[in-house]
Amino acid sequence: MTARDLHADSLTELAKDNQYIFNLVEFHFDSGTLRYTTAHSDVVWNSETYINSPNLVDIGDVSESSTMEIASMRFTISGVNQANIATVLSENLTDRKVLLYRGMRDSGDYTVIANPILIYSGRIKSFEVKEDPGGTSSVNIATASAFADFNRTAGRRSNHQDQEVYLRMIGIDPETDPDLGFEFAHELNTDIKWGRP
Repeated sequence: MTARDLHADSLTELAKDNQYIFNLVEFHFDSGTLRYTTAHSDVVWNSETYINSPNLVDIGDVSESSTMEIASMRFTISGVNQANIATVLSENLTDRKVLLYRGMRDSGDYTVIANPILIYSGRIKSFEVKEDPGGTSSVNIATASAFADFNRTAGRRSNHQDQEVYLRMIGIDPETDPDLGFEFAHELNTDIKWGRP
């Protein structure tokens, strides 16, 4: 996240001695979207309510890199809440969207300052339910960015024609809004390491 991404009100708040920083997490499941916050109370933003709840146990670290690599994160939600266990066991969670935003609240009246910034967007790759003998349980959700499956040969190729097909699938007309990123891909003879060492 750079300074140019932040709203002017957020930059003003960052210049103060104390800041109130919080996270917003969205899990997009088939049965509905779960919205949690790490703030001390519920947060209403973008016409949605993010619940301050013990259900959100842990959020993995967010890291940035100057190299091309696949971003991944791990989220932990409480398994003591039987609704969470039921969701995990009854739905197909694989490839469901997970979003993580970071925002600030005014330290005086706790209003949300400007717009929280999207710092991670990924898809669920796997999950694990853990139960402890003491009666507690948790659901660990492993996520990865959209480029995690770039190596998979499921019909997607790195060429200009496939890029145009993909653009049409997501509602973009390549005639009026062309994407020429793969126009000369057929001339490359080297292996491009997309997120691999």
